[in-house]
Amino acid sequence: MNATLFLTRKVYLKKLFLNPILQMSFQWISGDKNITKLMPYNCYLPEFLTPFPQYIIYYIYIVYSANVVSCVLGSIDGGFAYDAFFISCIFKMIQFDIESIFQKYGERGDSYIMTEKDEIARLEYKLGVLIQRQNDTQKLSETVLKLFGVMIFVHFVTSAITICSVCVVILVGAAGMDLVSCLFYLSAISTQLFIYCYGASLIEDESSKIAEAAYASYWYHVDLRVRKIILIIINRSQKPIVLKVPFFVPSLPAFNAIMSTAGSYVALMKSFL
Repeated sequence: MNATLFLTRKVYLKKLFLNPILQMSFQWISGDKNITKLMPYNCYLPEFLTPFPQYIIYYIYIVYSANVVSCVLGSIDGGFAYDAFFISCIFKMIQFDIESIFQKYGERGDSYIMTEKDEIARLEYKLGVLIQRQNDTQKLSETVLKLFGVMIFVHFVTSAITICSVCVVILVGAAGMDLVSCLFYLSAISTQLFIYCYGASLIEDESSKIAEAAYASYWYHVDLRVRKIILIIINRSQKPIVLKVPFFVPSLPAFNAIMSTAGSYVALMKSFL
């Protein structure tokens, strides 16, 4: 899906960048001496940049910056979503492994208590492997969240400014295709915010559910030493992994609060306009 989206954006961008060149080439072939210098995205072309080579340098700069915004930033969104789903799936697998390890002891009846030394040793080894997996996944989560923390903060700040600006444009009288474009733009920004908030909430929820899976297992059928290992797993999972961003924590409740606040600001601006 990410590869398809990336390829679609590339084709779309090349079409935008080549269209001005093709139109100017057609004017030159037609014999028009007053060729209108065009820019991608209908960008404004200052008068002092119309001569060569300033025009070529400015054109290349617009192409490069638009590629970064449209492709690289989109890849960051997709990369964070992939990492969030991947990490949450690992935590989910750890929960499933805990449940499957203790399932057979529950099937032996409520009065069963583990006393076999070989069985205790095997169980301790399996739980040790699970604890190591949990530690490695937590370290991976912290690394990923630390890597994306600053970018998410910048994205949230710029998105808030953009949402307010687009809302002002809509309120002052955007109509027709302009209104449709603004609505699609708002939906795209909201989707980006939702991706980060949902991914952070997913990691936080699944990391804390390991404690619930360990407590809900048949730990009361095993030896005291094994119970202590279960207690270690529960203690390590009671502190969920949270995406730390300056001034706020991205989560689904935070996303709801952002959208509610934006709606309140729109209603306030509407009363003044």
